[in-house]
Amino acid sequence: APTMLAIGGVDIPSRMQGRNFGPLLCNELVEWRTEWFYEHTYNTKPSRRPIAKSEGVRTERWKYIRYIEFDPPYEQLFDLKHDPSEERNLATQTGYMRILLDMRARWERLGREAQ
Repeated sequence: APTMLAIGGVDIPSRMQGRNFGPLLCNELVEWRTEWFYEHTYNTKPSRRPIAKSEGVRTERWKYIRYIEFDPPYEQLFDLKHDPSEERNLATQTGYMRILLDMRARWERLGREAQ
């Protein structure tokens, strides 16, 4: 949305999420994000094929997913460098606890910022 507003010459409201990616289209060198928060919390009613509600964080190397309708939440952690097909969930592996805790903290911080 910010890109479309910028193209139309409209000021981007400060409360709007996202950024104008127009400079990238013009091959300008700009600092860009290296991580992002996402959420899937919507299902149609009645839902034909429900998708579990989730939130997560994606960095260049790691992907953290948190399924929020479970108690406790079900988590997934993938090393995209060594497992680009996301076949091996590392969230329960003790050797990845530090990374899991870091990704949880990013999820919490970015989720607050997105509200």
